[in-house]
Amino acid sequence: MRSFPHSLVVTIALLGSPTGTRAATAFIAGMSSVRLLQGVVFGLVIEGSGASDDPATASTLRSSLLLAVAILLLAMAVKKLLTDEDPDAPPPAWLTRAGALKAGQAFLAGAGLLAIAPKFWVFNLGAIAAIEEAALARPAAVATYLVFVALTALPTAAIVAVALVAPGRADRFLERSSTWLERNNGPIVIGVGLVFGVWFLAQALAGLSMR
Repeated sequence: MRSFPHSLVVTIALLGSPTGTRAATAFIAGMSSVRLLQGVVFGLVIEGSGASDDPATASTLRSSLLLAVAILLLAMAVKKLLTDEDPDAPPPAWLTRAGALKAGQAFLAGAGLLAIAPKFWVFNLGAIAAIEEAALARPAAVATYLVFVALTALPTAAIVAVALVAPGRADRFLERSSTWLERNNGPIVIGVGLVFGVWFLAQALAGLSMR
């Protein structure tokens, strides 16, 4: 299970660590922090690229970014569709060590995962560009991106919530979740890549056709 979704796999592993839910919560916070930072930095970059002086140029930039994101997502889906990875291949060393991380280390691991994984950059930048392309008022755009960040954290947060609410059943749930993720790794990657790739592509082409 080496391609997707690493965040869920690590969260499950962290729940089995000595610090348990604290480490898993810190991991989620680390990922969300990077997403928020990306929203601030790239939102300002797009906004400052000519939105006030030349809206057409800024809109073209947003559409071009969406097009690049769509191509990368579709390429990811096609690659996964054509590649048959060995499900019994050993996981990366950092994944096997996840269960020993403390809360502070887990936070850094979450931030690092978002910072180095290309697919997360693609997905987050696509969301930023799509929100900018919608030409929402600044408060509405900020609120929309915050909802996006919350939704991306929801699957991992739900796993932590189960461990908190029903600790007696958590081990069985986590084992079943890990098995399900491993079994459905390919369809998840392909589905996410195709759905969001096609949507971003449609948004990009619609934006570029209006120039």
